[in-house]
Amino acid sequence: MRNERRVPRTVIRPEALPSGRWRGIARKRDGKKVTLTFDLFRDARDWAIAKQAEIDGGDDGGGGDSQEITPQRRALPSFALHVTEWAKRGIPDCELSTLRGYQVQARMLAARWPTARVDKITEDMILDYLSELRDEGFAPSTRTLRLTVLRHAMRDAIRKGYRTDDPTLTIKGPKRREHQARVLTDPELMRLIASLPGWLRAAALLGHDAGLRISEACGLRMCNLDLMRGFVNVNDIIDVDGSLREYPKSKTSRPVKLSQRCLDALRQHYAAYPPAGALGHVFTSPEGRLRPGRIYAEWDRALEMASLEGDKPTWHDLRHSCATTMADAGKDPWVIQQILGHGNIATTQRYVRAADLSRQDDAVSVFGPSGSQASLG
Repeated sequence: MRNERRVPRTVIRPEALPSGRWRGIARKRDGKKVTLTFDLFRDARDWAIAKQAEIDGGDDGGGGDSQEITPQRRALPSFALHVTEWAKRGIPDCELSTLRGYQVQARMLAARWPTARVDKITEDMILDYLSELRDEGFAPSTRTLRLTVLRHAMRDAIRKGYRTDDPTLTIKGPKRREHQARVLTDPELMRLIASLPGWLRAAALLGHDAGLRISEACGLRMCNLDLMRGFVNVNDIIDVDGSLREYPKSKTSRPVKLSQRCLDALRQHYAAYPPAGALGHVFTSPEGRLRPGRIYAEWDRALEMASLEGDKPTWHDLRHSCATTMADAGKDPWVIQQILGHGNIATTQRYVRAADLSRQDDAVSVFGPSGSQASLG
């Protein structure tokens, strides 16, 4: 006789779908069904058991008994089921791109422990897994993100009563090497812009002179651009997946003053590529709405044509260059913060290189003559 886990009588057997997948089914108190689709029968069954126990225990959000349900009172789901379920919700106010990143990492974690119960994941298991990722050459950023998803999933398991401890509590994430910005000189910038297609040149100049992120340049509408008074109101963005969002990363719109060469480039762009009305996007690709992925592809081609010496700059390095150039010119860090739209001045400082030697020489001059003029008597 097969040693198969018996499904409680109150749980509906998962339904086989024509695609070969399985639909887990639970029944709410009002008789309506709650369903979720899985690749494996086992996962669909485990989800149905846990979901039905959650509903029967009163934790269905329907106004029933809302007290916390302990592991002894409910069937525990597998870790794989729990982490993928958590990733579908994410954290409050989670951006769509961040949420999808969590979902990718959750699938990787689920593949690591496909059958282990959520309360059986230990600190040693997690440490071994992170060591394996390091040995396999995974970047610190990837390992950090995977650990972040693990932390959230374990805290969610505690809130739901699946376990009483957090095995990630004492685990430190890998050290991440801070990105070294490649600051562009003005001749390098002009060479790169000349190598870009015409419909993208003004966008690159906005990234350098006004500090616009790539998603902010994609989402810029004509109604947020004032060529008469010379400023842009950074508001709408287009995310990496092509979705339109009506607020930038900082959650609040910001006005940014434009340089004269930005204004000239935008006027030329408007004449050559007029947008479709006030709500039309300023920058569009020949295929339609401009997405960050299309900009990255054009940027890589421009880098090959420009043949710059040294490290290859990224599009985001235009923003780094904006902050660094203004800082080297002695501009107020608080103004730079306002232009870049950072919520914290410490974030702005990470974008700014150390002041150049000429500024340092000016700073130490307060102590008297320097160099060969100094004398100790």
